[in-house]
Amino acid sequence: MNRTPTRRSHRTPPLNRYPDRLTRKDIDPMTQQTSEQNTPTQTIQHTHHWILTLQHQNRRGDIEVGTFHAAFTPPAGWTRSQVYAALYDQISRDKDMPDAQTLFFSLEPNQI
Repeated sequence: MNRTPTRRSHRTPPLNRYPDRLTRKDIDPMTQQTSEQNTPTQTIQHTHHWILTLQHQNRRGDIEVGTFHAAFTPPAGWTRSQVYAALYDQISRDKDMPDAQTLFFSLEPNQI
């Protein structure tokens, strides 16, 4: 059965239009490191962990599902909704998943 994804009527503008939005380094766990003078690189302990699962129909008509996650610290004053919108926009664009549907989203404190 070939299903056409539902089109979203409202899309948040790309991250680069807003200086207070997340950047690739904010959501990519491989770039979340810092270094001090003459000390080895240390991993940052971020305040939150997110998981996002997206589904979309590719150009061949196949349904693709991808789950993405990372630890990060949201900008001060951001809401859960702003974090979701920024992550959705960045990942759907980076992974070439236009009009993807969200199957799962979680944003939790990173502290155990």
